[in-house]
Amino acid sequence: MARVTQTLIDNGTGRQTGAGSQTAYQESRRQNNSNTSTGTSYSRGSAAVSDGGGYHDYFADLLAQFEKESKAARDAAIAAIMKNLEATKGTYNNQIEEVKGQYGRLIDENEVKKYQARRVIRENQANRGQLDSGLGRQEQLNMNVGYDKQTSNLNSSRTRAVNDIMNLITQAEAEAENQKANIMSNYANQLLQFKLMHM
Repeated sequence: MARVTQTLIDNGTGRQTGAGSQTAYQESRRQNNSNTSTGTSYSRGSAAVSDGGGYHDYFADLLAQFEKESKAARDAAIAAIMKNLEATKGTYNNQIEEVKGQYGRLIDENEVKKYQARRVIRENQANRGQLDSGLGRQEQLNMNVGYDKQTSNLNSSRTRAVNDIMNLITQAEAEAENQKANIMSNYANQLLQFKLMHM
């Protein structure tokens, strides 16, 4: 009888290492049988039993043990993936807030410069007597257009930077889902292989 194996799954890979042996299982069964006086006994190197239903019971218990250990390893691996994903998303979300703050300050500074430039222009125009003239209004319009364009460029750059980080979050989520799918597939395959080996 093959040795009981414990499924160890690491980020979508299916490595296995021996976790226990049939002998240990048989010893546990002998202890249980001595208490219940069922008359069933297991040999060290085989699944030989003294009654007709012993092997079925042995396999059922062995399968239950394998499923329990495999599910625990599977769930732990998936939990680790999700924990890592949340940490990654937290880092990216912090970067998004930093980007928004940086560009927000630049936009505010540009608005202040626009206000200051408008005041200087109006003072100069007043000194020249051109405050309400067509030339004066055109000068103010040109100034406003220049600063408004700078604000628009900053907004566009902020949007691109945020979208780039959001794309990284989407990629991280897709990678985590792929890893989870691999783990689930490995678990199903290992369970099937275990059943076939002990049929």
